[in-house]
Amino acid sequence: MLREKSTAHGILRSGDRDISRGTEYVRDFFNTYGVKRYSVIADHTSVAEDLPDLRGFDLCGFFTFDINLVGTKLAGHEVQLIKSCGPVPSCDGWLILSTLRAATFALNHALMLTGNERQIVCRLYGGQTTSISTYMDFFSGETETLVQISNYFDRKYRTLFPLDLRYTIRECDGTVRVAGQRIIPPGGLTVVDSRELNLGQFEGYMRVMVEVENLQSRVQPFMHYWADYISEAGLCRNHQSGWDQWAANVVFSRAYMPVEPDLDLTLCFWNENDVESHPRVLLHFNRNGEEKAIERPAATIPARHMSYQNISELFRDVSLEGANSAFCLITTDTPIHRPNYYIHPKGTRQYINTSHETGSDAAHWAVPTDCYQADYLKMLERVDTDPWVIQFPMLDKSFGIDTYLGLLSSTFCKINDFTFIFRNAKGEVVFSKDETIDGRSPQFLNLQDYARRHGVRIESGLFGLAPAKGLKEVPRRAISIVGFKHKDHPYICTAPASGYEDPNLPFYIDKLNPMCHMYDYSPVQVTDRFGPCIVSEEYDTLYIVTNCSLWKHYDRECEYKIEIVDPKGKMYCVYRKIPPQSFDAFWLSELFSAEGIPSDSTCFTLWERSNDTLLISYHFLYRKRDHAMSADDTFGGVLMMEPLLFDRTAEGVFVPAGDTPVRNYIQVKR
Repeated sequence: MLREKSTAHGILRSGDRDISRGTEYVRDFFNTYGVKRYSVIADHTSVAEDLPDLRGFDLCGFFTFDINLVGTKLAGHEVQLIKSCGPVPSCDGWLILSTLRAATFALNHALMLTGNERQIVCRLYGGQTTSISTYMDFFSGETETLVQISNYFDRKYRTLFPLDLRYTIRECDGTVRVAGQRIIPPGGLTVVDSRELNLGQFEGYMRVMVEVENLQSRVQPFMHYWADYISEAGLCRNHQSGWDQWAANVVFSRAYMPVEPDLDLTLCFWNENDVESHPRVLLHFNRNGEEKAIERPAATIPARHMSYQNISELFRDVSLEGANSAFCLITTDTPIHRPNYYIHPKGTRQYINTSHETGSDAAHWAVPTDCYQADYLKMLERVDTDPWVIQFPMLDKSFGIDTYLGLLSSTFCKINDFTFIFRNAKGEVVFSKDETIDGRSPQFLNLQDYARRHGVRIESGLFGLAPAKGLKEVPRRAISIVGFKHKDHPYICTAPASGYEDPNLPFYIDKLNPMCHMYDYSPVQVTDRFGPCIVSEEYDTLYIVTNCSLWKHYDRECEYKIEIVDPKGKMYCVYRKIPPQSFDAFWLSELFSAEGIPSDSTCFTLWERSNDTLLISYHFLYRKRDHAMSADDTFGGVLMMEPLLFDRTAEGVFVPAGDTPVRNYIQVKR
């Protein structure tokens, strides 16, 4: 087994000695980020013998924030004073010859304050830092990329200092095209826009590298952020990858195969291994009530390469005319990051929809086995609680947006019998009906049309999808797709829709999960979630926030706080209310106008906070001229949890360390 390090082990104190990373590390670092002229930060912890051999690079001088060291000599060079308010010397980068965490924070502050954030920061020692590595698919040309990264570590880790973040834009084979650095103030954000990078027609990836000094607690090697992909055909939005690869032979699902003849499906694979990876793709669809499954090998992915593959081309000889519920399953013979899927007009690279695959069990290659059994379902019935309900917000006519139930078949869920539940804006059930969803069901079901066909009068409200009563077993989780489409735009945008959380139960019920894990499984749940925002002449942002419960007697209105933060970290607060079993929807531009919030910037971060309610929410980028939209769910992983230790088997399965009687130590990756 591979033992994952607990976040509870000791943190190196400032000033303690640590092993130098050495000459090769610093040279590679400087070469990657284009550093030719560098300066050195020194203090009383600096040791001249640790200085790397940097012949060939120009030394600008030694500098210190400690006035007691000014005028002394280190390695034959006089140490000069640098102040946190500036000025700073002109150079390409900095070598931090110090184990004091305050040295890095002070330098970052000085660089940010003086407009020198592109002077690269390199730490010679790493014993008291956490290194974070993530990646994001990156395009230029037919589709452009806009990445927004927020510094939320002030909330999660109480790191109230600027964060230095480095990025490289790379070809699929890893060749660096662009490298840079941004320094983000606490609570603030930064933007990387492909239109400013002169990449031409490009597809590859953006690698983000962050190194953070550990303060009150050890920082987890994870950071969440989003990218918008912008083309003439439409918009789409996704969040980063990079936490870890999934085990070999995991079955990935959620990619739907467009049945429209003018749309194609492309998959993006990132093979971080030192060996080739051989993916297999299973196309499944239903025609005239008959299930069809065709399995084919996709192109081999070289070691340490990214690969974009048009899966529609792989199955071009297979007619999907008249097909329903067409989707793809993917597996590989090596560990791999979750593939991303892209929908685009045939013959173009103009992406109109995207999402991660999810590594769930999937029928046809692996039948799901993680199910609630009959005795557990009876216990839920005794307390009037559903095992799960997937909620789909339905907006009123003024938005001009229809909601769709996306593909939910035996790919994700071993059952076919469901209950459709419609609630009005007050959260009252106005209609329910048992329905069967299987391979004959449409790929996307327009919920407004369904309501009209069944005589349901509803201006706005929630559609809930629940497992039907009387089933012998029910999967513990079911992940579907929620789709949204403006009536004047041709394409659907989608986001993950899940019902496996235990939202807002006034009692603890799930013995298979730790009671306080991420505050999800608890009699009192809370919210601290965030997402990106853009407000400009060309774009607006729509937010939908739901207040739902699996308990049928839930009747508590939620008052929650919205915090809007600009790139510099300045915050504006608004309080709003949501009825029980209902949602709140608002355009950011209208919120700004109603609350008198200045829109001096284009990009913002929006936080939703509640001290007694779990809120689930979606954010949308909306282009005004053609009503194109992109969508994703907000991220709620900023709440601290107690350190937990777990083991990972060779197959990539996480199990408790020792005899700890709980499981699910990490959140299911949606």
